[in-house]
Amino acid sequence: ERAPLLSVAEDGERFFLKNLVHEYPDHVAVVVADILAFTATGSITGSWNATTGVMTLTGSATKASYVTALKSITYAHQGDYPSTAVRIISTTVSDGTTSSAVVTSTVNMTVVNDPPVLTAPTTAITYTEGDSPTVSTDPGAQLTLTDAESNQIQGATVVISGVPTTVGVGPSDTLIFSAQNGITGTWNAATLTMTLTGTTAVANYQAALRSITYSNESQDPGDGTRTLTWTVTDTGGGTASSVAKTSSLTVAAVNDTPVLTAPTATITYTEDVSTAVSIDPDSDFTISDPDSKMQGATVVLSGVPATEGVG
Repeated sequence: ERAPLLSVAEDGERFFLKNLVHEYPDHVAVVVADILAFTATGSITGSWNATTGVMTLTGSATKASYVTALKSITYAHQGDYPSTAVRIISTTVSDGTTSSAVVTSTVNMTVVNDPPVLTAPTTAITYTEGDSPTVSTDPGAQLTLTDAESNQIQGATVVISGVPTTVGVGPSDTLIFSAQNGITGTWNAATLTMTLTGTTAVANYQAALRSITYSNESQDPGDGTRTLTWTVTDTGGGTASSVAKTSSLTVAAVNDTPVLTAPTATITYTEDVSTAVSIDPDSDFTISDPDSKMQGATVVLSGVPATEGVG
């Protein structure tokens, strides 16, 4: 049988509210506290005993004053994921000699799922074109993930934004994840989003997010800084998503040397017949450069023989 959360002794009114530790299936143990509060009114004062959970109101006053005092009492709950059990408030009043019969009221608890809390990495990350094929998005293992009430996470996303536009073939920003601990990953190249799915422990998701790596195999990777936006979603009492947190990653592009293909056709110039001939009659010239426009070119004529005439 539940003890009353509020009872009134012969000398006044009492609050019964204790700090309790509740264990919920698939949830962590959390400290919770049901609290009744009273502000002294006129000659009526209140004394709260946190150990016994009893608030006692004392002081000689009119019935109207005690009615006002009783009406001013408030209930609150401190802590996460409280039990949904109905709270019972039992109240009596006393004239100093006898006490009234106990009257009761109830408090229904509506639980709101608190979102997980994510801390994003802060270590500077640089991906240099042509170096290692991948870099860690969290080289300092700084990403942390907690949830005050749920021990289960059901999904996460990491989104790349701020990719620059280039004049060449363009960047190929990619996030890479290897399945682990019941978590799988799907990469969407169109939206630059890595989506993790699979319900498992908070610690497993923290490890999974820390393991994500970045790659950009393009020869025109887009010099500049990207933003990574991290979000996770839990399963406690419905779903709740964390506040999105961001980290940054800088790509250092390396200028690729242009490649020129020369003409292969034999060119013949006949004195007194030709006025000018193309140096590429078969249109063999090609230029390739994955990351730049051309800024200039030189064509050098050499091997001109010396003659005895005007030359």
